[in-house]
Amino acid sequence: MKYKNLVITQNAKLFQSIRPILICADLDVSQAATYQKALELLSCFHYVLVVADLSFPDIDGIKLKLLIQAKEENYYELFLLELATGLRLGEIAALQWDDLNLTTGELRINKQAGTDGPVVVICEPKTKAAIRTLILPPTVLKVMREYKAKVDSRWMFPSPKKEDSPMRPSSIHLRLHRILDHAGCERVRFHDLRHTFATNALAYGMDIKTLSTILGHVSSATTLNTYSHVTDEMRQQAAVKIDQGIAKVEVNPQEEKPKERTMTTFQARKRWSRKAS
Repeated sequence: MKYKNLVITQNAKLFQSIRPILICADLDVSQAATYQKALELLSCFHYVLVVADLSFPDIDGIKLKLLIQAKEENYYELFLLELATGLRLGEIAALQWDDLNLTTGELRINKQAGTDGPVVVICEPKTKAAIRTLILPPTVLKVMREYKAKVDSRWMFPSPKKEDSPMRPSSIHLRLHRILDHAGCERVRFHDLRHTFATNALAYGMDIKTLSTILGHVSSATTLNTYSHVTDEMRQQAAVKIDQGIAKVEVNPQEEKPKERTMTTFQARKRWSRKAS
């Protein structure tokens, strides 16, 4: 995209460095003639920086819209945390602030939420492997620190209707569908967000054993069987690299024609909010 009346300043290189983020956020870069102006535009979309840092691929192009709409409806932190950790639905519903070290970013998973009629029941995980400690990315930890200041509850994601109670897992799943509906996106399951995390982690080089521990699987075999389609592709890529390194064979992969990025005008619909839930 060409820039109109681009002002060359001492921050010109910095401006160029955030150009992809401006485009990712579907912001009109022609309005950002300087680095300072670009930062002003991004200040309203600080969560886009987090998304860019996580580098998670979209689920059929819905991720960015999901987070933008979730931000409008006051559920941004919940879905951001899920995309950053791949927690099970019951695990994220059961989180308390005591489980998160806001200094180190250590997140302790040691319980899960279920229901017994209208009551939310907190119990131990079904397996020992499900008890684990994760480390949040710095950008996500920063968001959670800011979120903590706004939450007056021991629960990380408290029920908007019942005092001193976490959200029901079913309510979180329903909220995901409503947010996707409001954003004009196709519905996906909450569990699909967990799969998004796992698939991306493998694609970016995380080994099966480490991923298995993060997901809380009983064994690496479970992880391997679940995501065999990803590991097959990784093996093919590894074979090409070995061929290049040992046999000194120059491989000319097929050049993919870059997809033309179009600017959209998507904005969160402002009709729904957590307070109105």
